[in-house]
Amino acid sequence: MKYRRVSPRSLARSLHLKAMWSVRVFSFDPVTKEYLLERCPECARRPSYLRTYGIQYCEFCSQPDEDGFPSGKVDFRDFPQPVVEIDDMEALRFASDLIDPERGDIQQLYDRLHPDLASFDAADLFELMVATSCALTTSASWEATTLDRPSRQEEYVRFTPEILSRAGRVLLDWPEGFHKIAAEMRESATRRGGHFGVRKELGPLVALSMDAHLVPGIQRLVKQRIKLDMSLTSSVAPIVRRAEHRHSPDFIPIQQAAQEYGLSRRRISRLAKRGSILSIRVSNAEKAPVLVGSRELAKIVGSQVLGMPSQSVAVELGIPRACLGSLADVGYLARLTPGPLAQPGAEFYLKDSVDQLRRQCEAMAIGGARPEGGVRITKAVNRLGLADANPWPRIIERILSGELKIWRVEGRLTALMTSFAVKDVHELALQDSSEERRIDEDVVFTQAEAAGFLKTTSVRVNQLVKLGLLSAKPTASDLREFAGTFVLTAEITDQLASKGRRLRWRDVPSLLRDSGIEPIVAMDGNLGFVWPRAEVADFIERGIG
Repeated sequence: MKYRRVSPRSLARSLHLKAMWSVRVFSFDPVTKEYLLERCPECARRPSYLRTYGIQYCEFCSQPDEDGFPSGKVDFRDFPQPVVEIDDMEALRFASDLIDPERGDIQQLYDRLHPDLASFDAADLFELMVATSCALTTSASWEATTLDRPSRQEEYVRFTPEILSRAGRVLLDWPEGFHKIAAEMRESATRRGGHFGVRKELGPLVALSMDAHLVPGIQRLVKQRIKLDMSLTSSVAPIVRRAEHRHSPDFIPIQQAAQEYGLSRRRISRLAKRGSILSIRVSNAEKAPVLVGSRELAKIVGSQVLGMPSQSVAVELGIPRACLGSLADVGYLARLTPGPLAQPGAEFYLKDSVDQLRRQCEAMAIGGARPEGGVRITKAVNRLGLADANPWPRIIERILSGELKIWRVEGRLTALMTSFAVKDVHELALQDSSEERRIDEDVVFTQAEAAGFLKTTSVRVNQLVKLGLLSAKPTASDLREFAGTFVLTAEITDQLASKGRRLRWRDVPSLLRDSGIEPIVAMDGNLGFVWPRAEVADFIERGIG
C-alpha cells in the first residue's frame, strides 16, 4: 500500500502501525472500530512511508524543535475519527477477525462456522468474504462474467462496514445466509441485462462461483449452493428457466412440446396466449423461450386422440350430425368436453362409445342375404320423410332389443346405418307419434345435412345461402322457419303426385304460373325456384283439374 492510514484512538493507546490499516478492504480499525484517518487534517495530503517525524505525525506539516531541527507539527492523535455504528457488529468483527493478528484464539472463530466452511483456512474464507462483498456491490449494469473487483484505492470506498457485515453474516449463517442474498439478487433481476437464465436471476453470484481468487473447493461449494437454490425456488419463481434449473418436467419449451405431442409451435403458442394451458414467459422480451404446462397439453392432446369430432361420427354411423346429441342423451354415445384445440361450437364423442355401438348393432344383424325388397336403413328414413322427426334413438333401441330385424348389405358403403337393411320401408314407421323425438332447435347443420332436412341437394342449399335465404350454418330452427315459409319445386312435385297428378318437375313452374303463383326467386337461371308455401298449399288443397 503506497499511502499510510492511521487510527488516532489506537495511536493514543500505543504508537504502533498496525498491519490491518494497510488492508484496503477495511476502512476502520478492528479494535477501536474507529474510521481510519487517510488525509492530514491541516494540509489534506495523504501520508506516505517515504519519511516520518513519527508515525503519529503528518510528514508534510513540520515545525522546528528547540534545537532547530524539523519536527512533526500535526499530531494525528489530536484528531479522533467517528466510530463505526451498524446493527450487526458481530458479523463485522467476524469479517475482520479472519485476518486480524490481534483476533485471539482462532478456534473460537471456527466454532461458529458451518461444517461446509470450517474445513477451509481463514485466508480462504477471507477471500470468500471479499468476493461476496464484491457481489453485493456489483452494479446491475455490470455485464462481464467476472466479479467487479476494485482496482484503485478510491474504488474500495464501496466496501463500507455495512457491506462487510452483510458479507460476514453470509458466512456466519451459511447456508441460509447464502440463500438470503440469492433471494435479494433475484428481486433485482429485472435491472440486469438478458431475459432469462441463472445469470439473469442471480447475476454476480454466478461470477462468484468462478472467481479466480477463490480456491477450487469454495468454488464448487458455491456452485452447489446455486444449483440447490435454483431447485428450491423453481416451483415459486414465475420465470423462464433452462431444463436443469426446473423443479419438474411439468413445464417444457414450446419447441420440445411440439416434438413430443405432434402439434405445431404456432398452435401451442395460441393455446398459451389464450390461457388454455399454463405458460411461463418473459414479459419484456420480444424473443425468448416460453415454457408450457406439459400435463395440461397431454390432457388436451389425449382428449383429441380418444375423441371423435361429430362430423366424423356422423360419417361413421351414417346418422345426421344433428341427431347425435339425442343418442348421447339416451346413453348410446358418450360426449366429450371440447378441448381448447377444437373450433368454437365443435362437438366430440368418445371413440370407444362409437365403436361399441357399431359392434352391438353388427351383433344383431341376421346372417345371409337381405330379403327381396329390402332397403337400406338410411334410404328408408329418407323415403318416410323422418329427417325432422329424428327417429334414430328409437331405431337404435329397436335394433338392439331385437324388435327391428336388420341384414348386412355388402358393398362399398361402410357407414353403420347404410351397411344394414330392413325388410321393408314401413318397418321404420313409428307406431306411436309420442315416440317421435324432434331435433333440438339450436342444433347447427352442415349444408349437406340441411339438404337432407329440406329434401334437396347441397348445391341448392349453397345457392339459398348465397341468396340470403339461409344462414351459412343454419340451425334446426332456421330450417324449420324456411320450410314453413318457402317450398322448392321438387317437394311440390311430390305433393302433386300424392294427389294423383304426376308431373315432371320441369312442368310444375308453368302450372303454378298459370294459376297466378309466381316464384319468389330463381336459382341457377331458371333451373330451380323458391315458391311461397302458403300460396302453393292453398292451390294444392283446392285441387287441380
